[in-house]
Parts: sequence; C-alpha cells; structure tokens
Amino acid sequence: MFFIPLENKGSRKIGLRIYTDNYNPTHKKSFLSAAYLLLDNILGEKSSALDIGHIEMDKLSSFLHKDELIELSRPEKTLQVNTFDP
Repeated sequence: MFFIPLENKGSRKIGLRIYTDNYNPTHKKSFLSAAYLLLDNILGEKSSALDIGHIEMDKLSSFLHKDELIELSRPEKTLQVNTFDP
C-alpha cells in the first residue's frame, strides 16, 4: 500500500491518495472504511481525526511514477508537511 499527500488549501488538514494493488471502485466505500481504520491504528484515533481531512483511493497500476509514492511500510521516506503560524 502506497500513498501521496494531497494539498488541502482551505484547511490545515492533509489529504491522502492511497494506492493499492487490489483496489476495486465497485467497493469504494469498503476500501475507504478500511483505509480510515488503518490510519486510526497507525496514527492514533485522535491524530487521524484531527489531521486527515480527505482520503482518495486508486489502483496502484494507475500511477505511473511509483518512485514518487510513499510506502506505508518504509519509514525512511517521510512525509514533509508545512506548518503555519496563525
């Protein structure tokens, strides 16, 4: 499972586009539910709710530049998030 961060210009929350080999758009709701449960377990329920604003899903085969993706099991590739001072 891989992801890329998405800009969310109107919010401090980040968006994610998650790519997986077996994604089936017919079962989009089930895949999104599973993604949110996974993020709850990885980030913690509070961080998942407060920091993630939007999730999209797609087949891994649809993304041509796989070297730009971040693999969930590879912690050495970090997500760089800009912080803003109010």
